Amino acid sequence: MGLFSMNNRSPKDVSVHEEKQKIYQTIFEHSPLAIMYTDETGTIAICNQRASELFGAPREKLIGFSYTLINNVRMRNAIAHALGGEKSYFEGEYLTVTGNVRTQMRANFSPSFTDQGGVSGVIGVFEDISERVKAERSLRELEERFRLAFLTSPDAININTMDGIYLEINQGFTDLTGYTKEDVIGRSSRDIKIWLIPEDRERLIMGLQNEGFVENLESTFLMKDGSRKIALMSASIINLQDVPHILSVTKDITQLRETEKAHQELQNHLCQVRKLDSVGVLAGGIAHDFNNLLVAILGNIDLALRDLDDPGVAGLLGEARSASIRAKNLTQQLLTFAKGGDPVKKKSSVREIIEDTAGFILRGSKVKCAYRFEEDLPAIDVDSGQISQVVQNIILNAVQAMPEGGSIQMSGESFDNSQGELLTLSRDRYVRIVIIDSGSGIPEEYLEQIFDPYFSTKPLGSGLGLAITYSIITKHGGKIFVASKQGQGTIFTIYLPVIQQNQPVEPKGEPLPRVTVSLTVMVMDDDATVRNVSRRMLESLGHNVLLAADGREAIEIYKKSEKAIDLIIMDLTIPGGMGGKEAVKEILTINPGARVMVSSGYSTDPIMANYQEYGFCFAITKPFELKQLSTILNQFSSKFFSQHKKSSYLCLGST
Repeated sequence: MGLFSMNNRSPKDVSVHEEKQKIYQTIFEHSPLAIMYTDETGTIAICNQRASELFGAPREKLIGFSYTLINNVRMRNAIAHALGGEKSYFEGEYLTVTGNVRTQMRANFSPSFTDQGGVSGVIGVFEDISERVKAERSLRELEERFRLAFLTSPDAININTMDGIYLEINQGFTDLTGYTKEDVIGRSSRDIKIWLIPEDRERLIMGLQNEGFVENLESTFLMKDGSRKIALMSASIINLQDVPHILSVTKDITQLRETEKAHQELQNHLCQVRKLDSVGVLAGGIAHDFNNLLVAILGNIDLALRDLDDPGVAGLLGEARSASIRAKNLTQQLLTFAKGGDPVKKKSSVREIIEDTAGFILRGSKVKCAYRFEEDLPAIDVDSGQISQVVQNIILNAVQAMPEGGSIQMSGESFDNSQGELLTLSRDRYVRIVIIDSGSGIPEEYLEQIFDPYFSTKPLGSGLGLAITYSIITKHGGKIFVASKQGQGTIFTIYLPVIQQNQPVEPKGEPLPRVTVSLTVMVMDDDATVRNVSRRMLESLGHNVLLAADGREAIEIYKKSEKAIDLIIMDLTIPGGMGGKEAVKEILTINPGARVMVSSGYSTDPIMANYQEYGFCFAITKPFELKQLSTILNQFSSKFFSQHKKSSYLCLGST
């Protein structure tokens, strides 16, 4: 019996039936679903156009096709089940008739019955569900990826109800906070007090209510063990089974912020260093010009004292001279601050350096200072300006540790290390300097760091003072140690090596050395004041003097001079012209036997500490006194002149 066959009916019934058949036929042909009808044997009797499209074969090929030829066992069984009189269902992948397309389809099979109740055939309705299956597969894959991301993410991920109750957390949450599922599931963040700043939690809630999401909210969170961590939290509202929930992801950025803080502190330190460099350049320039002025002041005072018979005026000039010497020492400290560098050493009295520096620093403070020095304390070979800076740095720290006042004890004594009592000391004889304060002391955990550059426990400290101190002592071949207990004060112990074949420091007030040889001296300096006072000082000592304003002029005078020039006093650096550093090379080219002595207002210039490497044979720092100049020239004369005076070259320079 066909799907659309008619029984014996009246003409009216036939007309109605035909109309219905047209409707059924239209529905059948234009249905978006594939429809097939088999006879009682399971052979396809009729199918629509959609069936042809779905199975990839023309109708004529499909009609007459028996279900028994279907390879898919599940579909074949479903059709056989319908032929047995019961509805059946199939869903799955089906290889179409053409054999080259695998299609995901769903099919419903319904038996058609005769009037006697027998099965006359099966109506099969087929739907292509490939897109739905693909979407479901994609959704499952997405869910699996989310599950894996949730489980394996190093960031903390949690799902909460809209009331903030934890429903699920991942391992990253536990790793970050220390809280396990047992600790938080069924509780809120407010219950476990994880927000250190409650206002940040309110910001999160407001953002979710207004926008549905919050990105990179930075806050500090309280961990289970009481520690604190800085983290970025992002959260959004998601629907789970059509119920809104909150999904949050929190990233630990504690280390990042600490690194950024350290970087910023380093930038601040670099900024401080740049400022110090700028101040240092300014200080060095001022000190240089001031030293040139001091040459004139000290030189003229010395000349006046030498020729003056009036005791009263001599006393006044002596006081002016003492003030100038103190100004010289202060300038030296300024230069040490400005440039640092290798020490320019000379025999010095430890006691004088310490008492002068401490007295200057402590003037007007609430701190008292007591001194105890061994009699006949050996002289040491040091850069007095740099050692003065060492004492200054230690005393300033002590004063800051005693804001309400206190005391400092300073002592100096000989120390014999010939038996190797202190293994860190490499020589046998030292002067030991001990500085003890009654301040607040240094915490034990900081003791090993106090000499590190940029380490400071003071909010506004540069962290350079004790680092410079350590560097200065080391460059002098010495050692410095610190001992302290918080609340009990601090002890600094310094060891400085005693010079070989030690001689006492030249006493103050000793008469000028007798001139042994009259020299011809050329003074080269860009400062006319320095040239003129140097000329008068040298002439007062019995020497002949020539003057030059720069290195080029000095070379020309040297070449053309009818007299052999024994000494030339030169600037090391001449702005816009040739200085002593360059000029000495040409002079030595002209006369390899020339003798060169360098003098500089920049006592920290490397040339001053290593003058022989640059072709010089002597060095003297500015401002120099008449007695000092006389001593140097006599030493030069005795070293380089015998019965027959040999032509030589002395470069006494400044910068």
